[in-house]
Amino acid sequence: MVRFGNADVMTNVDGVVDHILSIAAVMPERRKITHPTPSLGREGL
Repeated sequence: MVRFGNADVMTNVDGVVDHILSIAAVMPERRKITHPTPSLGREGL
């Protein structure tokens, strides 16, 4: 998680964007998360 103060965003938008892009550049690529198909039955009733 990355946080920026309002003052940073309001007075240094370019620096904030550069920082976000630099962090994103070193993050591992995310893989698509698959979820199981939900049951069509009414479980638990």
